[in-house]
Amino acid sequence: MPADLAQQLPYVRRLFEALRTPVVEAPGFEADDVLGTLVARVADRDLEVVIVTGDKDLLQLVSPRVSVLSVVGRSGERVHYDAAKVRERWGVDPAQIPDVLALMGDSIDNIPGVPGVGEKTAVKLLAQFGTVDRLYENLALVPGKLRETLAAHRKQALLSRELATVSRQVPIDFDLEAFRLREPDWPRLRALWMEMEFTRLLKELPAQTVEAGREPVATLATEGALRDYLSRLPPAEPLAVDWAGESRPPEPELQGLGLFHPEAGGAFVPQGPEAADAIGRALGATRELIVHDAKPVLAWLLARGAGPPPVEDSAVAAYLLNPARQSYPLEQLCLETLGESPPDLAGAATLGATELGARLAARARAVWRYWAYAAGELDALGLRSIYAEIERPLVPVLARMERAGIRVDVERLEGFAKELERNLDLLTREIHRMAGEPFTIGSPKQLAHVLFEKLKLPASRRTKTGYSTDADVLTELAIGHELPAKILEYRTLSKLKSTYADALPGLINPVTGRIHTRFNQLVASTGRLSCLPAGTLVDTQRGLIGIEEVRPGDYVRTALGLREVLAFEATGPKRVVAIHLSSGTVIRCSEDHKLRSSGEWRRARGLQIGDPLYMSFRSGLFGESRSFEVGRTAAYWTRKSPRLPGEWSVELAELVGYMMADGHIARSTYNGKPAKLVLAFGWDEEELQHYFAAIIVKLFGKAPTRRVTRTCPVLEVSGVDICGLLERLGAGGPSRSIRVPSSLFRAPESIVAAFLRGYFEGDGCVTERVSVRSVSRLMLEAVHHLLTMFGIPSVVRKGTPDPRGYAPRYTLFVVGDRSKRAFGERINFISGRKRAQLAQRPSARSSKSGAEIVCIPDPTDLIETRTALYDACRTPAGKVPPAMYVFINKYATARTTTIT
Repeated sequence: MPADLAQQLPYVRRLFEALRTPVVEAPGFEADDVLGTLVARVADRDLEVVIVTGDKDLLQLVSPRVSVLSVVGRSGERVHYDAAKVRERWGVDPAQIPDVLALMGDSIDNIPGVPGVGEKTAVKLLAQFGTVDRLYENLALVPGKLRETLAAHRKQALLSRELATVSRQVPIDFDLEAFRLREPDWPRLRALWMEMEFTRLLKELPAQTVEAGREPVATLATEGALRDYLSRLPPAEPLAVDWAGESRPPEPELQGLGLFHPEAGGAFVPQGPEAADAIGRALGATRELIVHDAKPVLAWLLARGAGPPPVEDSAVAAYLLNPARQSYPLEQLCLETLGESPPDLAGAATLGATELGARLAARARAVWRYWAYAAGELDALGLRSIYAEIERPLVPVLARMERAGIRVDVERLEGFAKELERNLDLLTREIHRMAGEPFTIGSPKQLAHVLFEKLKLPASRRTKTGYSTDADVLTELAIGHELPAKILEYRTLSKLKSTYADALPGLINPVTGRIHTRFNQLVASTGRLSCLPAGTLVDTQRGLIGIEEVRPGDYVRTALGLREVLAFEATGPKRVVAIHLSSGTVIRCSEDHKLRSSGEWRRARGLQIGDPLYMSFRSGLFGESRSFEVGRTAAYWTRKSPRLPGEWSVELAELVGYMMADGHIARSTYNGKPAKLVLAFGWDEEELQHYFAAIIVKLFGKAPTRRVTRTCPVLEVSGVDICGLLERLGAGGPSRSIRVPSSLFRAPESIVAAFLRGYFEGDGCVTERVSVRSVSRLMLEAVHHLLTMFGIPSVVRKGTPDPRGYAPRYTLFVVGDRSKRAFGERINFISGRKRAQLAQRPSARSSKSGAEIVCIPDPTDLIETRTALYDACRTPAGKVPPAMYVFINKYATARTTTIT
């Protein structure tokens, strides 16, 4: 047994013990035989038995009271086998299953069978003879070649039947009462999940919620009552506080505060002018507070004229302990560290004062306990000084900044908007003059007509709707004609006007005359602040979207190019509908968002399981930079150094992509420097060899050497500086460690397409779906992001372990028929052979259809698929990276839909 498997068995046993699931085992016997024996033991009882398994040899156990439930293939389809279903699927009775497997074999269970006999032949023979024994008794009736094959492998067939027959005589102790369904041992299961760091599974456990009303809670509605409560506290000790309400700056609307100290117990300060002023006067700036997310409380106190008191923020402490988290809810943190969760505040606005007070007091107690834990962890990890000297002092500063807001000179902004409008009018007239006719500049179809049909400019790329007029195409055309440059300028000014000049005045608070946002201290893992005012449009690979729709894994255009979003935090509750589609896509949108279904627009809340949904796609934005992010290659300089490319080109991108798939860099055994580039090819890929040989000559001015090894033909080119450049681009190193060069994420579309074309040419294949394989999951995740920029959804899945002990391979699948068409139109392959394969596999639907027709499956049917995806993509820390989700672009006109 492999060591990696053996060390997991104790955890499996602990899992079943926590689930209170009985385990039946018999040393020296297979699990199939144990199942067969259990079925035989209950044969005389009035029981309906269902065997849940994927092994087809267990179908022999099917009887009037025994059935088999199987999950078929990758589709996850569930099939319930009774005797009729077995005959429908296999053409034989359940008792004949061992005879079928004896003839056709089963590679999964190492049953050899008879060579050359498949399922159809085996079923045909058994329909004629009934069993393997009768077949061999009447072997003379079998015609020609098949008779000779059966005769030569008689012993193997009989051995195979013995292997396929499930034993029902295993010596085991069986107590039917032990198999009654019992409630799992939730504390034990929770402890196991916490030990294994299975945070997502922890969330699926029933919450071990602290009872809100287990201790008396005092209501402090007056200043006197509050001061009396505070007088019972030791003078130098802090007070834990939790709050409920809306945290919108400049003045949060709090419904009440929960207080806790071990000496005084829990208390509740309700909302109201008297109570609000009282808490400010009573707390002043002397009593230290412990708050989880303290800024709203500090802003609330500032609004009442009270100087912010000293504060310990347990959310900031949690951020320092784990900056990689996406959010820091008190409930989840307490569940993971203390084993119990405080009551939530869902629907707090509808709660009565007594219930709200009990919940807030219980939550304040949880804040006290979690802070005690977090403070100890800060000390243990040496993070106390960072917390005390940097992060904690920043909390009241940010509270004041949010309350103060950002002043906007409305007159100048309006003047700027008018100036932009004048410039756009001038540009419009100039563009119409140069085009020789008026047309709608924002219409890609009309613009394409002017550029490519009237002005006869070269068209570099077509889409299914016509000529492409994206920024990459216009940038190339602007080199030889002035009109595309004017179009680019028009688009820039138009976006500037709509996104900022026109939008910012609408964000101004009518009372203060300023823009109030929230500065998120708990988001950027590098310690930076992030400012996310709702409604601000952000330029991403999915186009211009509201900032509240940005999610981890998206790429945002910055001054330095596209940058990946690492985390996202939004404030305020928002009801969202999650629609799970049969293609693996999940759409999240508001209940009132309209989607196309069955020929009509329907609100999301009205969709039912099984409804078809029409999905449209569009690609995102690409960068414009062709530069590298690599150091100088002077470290590898020689006197014979050839010329080296200084920026990305289509040829270099194709070479790097193919090299990452089917190439490597050989290092010198003398000094360890990268010395030789080696590209491997298939035996029938001579066209591809000539293609890359020409690319190498064009890029480096040096002809490669063609050599035939024992396994495949290769191209080799020596050069320390050539290999050094490729290595610095990320194309060198072991297969499991290669990564997509970061500079590609801000490169033009043609460069990104060329890289993907080379990579898919090397390790990709075309069957019913376009796919590519690699031992590097992170590499495929990056390829997934690049495909997303083209509006092509994909999913990464883990393959089965290699029996030879090699690293498991991961496979990226392009999802959907429309996506396969888009891949062929915008990326495709290099070789004519693979291009032909892609063209010969038409989509299931007409090419006129620009969308996927998918159905909403039953959520219960998604459990096994979801679990498989989680297991395939889970990191060693137990987390599921954002890249596992299928990113699909939204409607161009439906900006409120978030699709992840």
